[in-house]
Amino acid sequence: MFRYIYIAVVSFATVFALLLLSGIFSASRPALHGVINSIPLYMCSFVLLLTVLAHVFFGSSGRILARVPLLLSLLLLAAGYWVGGLMSFSLEAVITEGQSVVIPDTQGSFRPLYVGKYAKLPPMSLMLLELNPEFSADGNSIESLSGSFVVSPHEGKEFDVVLDMDGSFSARGYSLSMEGFGYSPRYVLNSGGKVLDSSFVYMRLFPCGGEDFFRLLSPLTYYLSYHPEGVESEYFHVRVARNKDLVFDGDVFLGEAFSFENATMSIPEVRRWTKLRVEGNPGRPYLAAGLMLLLLAAFIEFRNWILRRR
Repeated sequence: MFRYIYIAVVSFATVFALLLLSGIFSASRPALHGVINSIPLYMCSFVLLLTVLAHVFFGSSGRILARVPLLLSLLLLAAGYWVGGLMSFSLEAVITEGQSVVIPDTQGSFRPLYVGKYAKLPPMSLMLLELNPEFSADGNSIESLSGSFVVSPHEGKEFDVVLDMDGSFSARGYSLSMEGFGYSPRYVLNSGGKVLDSSFVYMRLFPCGGEDFFRLLSPLTYYLSYHPEGVESEYFHVRVARNKDLVFDGDVFLGEAFSFENATMSIPEVRRWTKLRVEGNPGRPYLAAGLMLLLLAAFIEFRNWILRRR
């Protein structure tokens, strides 16, 4: 009887997951974590756990104590799956050199299903000190990228971390990695001798010569392309447009002011930015402990099998 229940539950879960991932029943294909954390798969895992426990108890014939590691491993694996599914999250944050982000306060790409008082991992802040890119020979691609971070766990001392683009590090239950690279110029907008606004703007200005734009609280649009390897020094090609009319079009050196309409603007500094990806899964310790106990249970079963053969 247990064998048929296993086959039915596993078959239903597999078909259900494949149908969801195929995108037949929705306008777009769902993310894998959304399929894994769906209610039908939770129900399947619960029924499968009950079936395995019943099989172990009723099919042990007086050897229940020998199956304690197996029972504990199954319970820990189930707890890891449910806790991870209900409380895991993922977020992305664009961070510029010298900027700090606080985790998990940053808005995430997907939030945990459970948002109670036990849902959040301990807070942690990261400051990006410096990005160190290595460019290809033509300067149009990144060969490698490393970032120097200061991690403040809010408990104890700060510590420094160097993170590579192809790697990740873990701290306080978080897994952190980074991807992407660009330039973030700081503009200073003046009018009538007063500074109206000043801020960093992260822009997709890489590879060099690529153009991006930003807008302020005005009908003007600012188009920039960055040339760090200028003839004399780094410069920007700037276009300022009101609707389809250009009000400024020219090359501007770093720190040089240019005028348009009744205002002036300058770009005194440029920093680098990257995209920081943070993932948190509180169920991973349960999964790791469950896998270790499962290996122990498999070793005990193999040893008992060898003894019975003898």
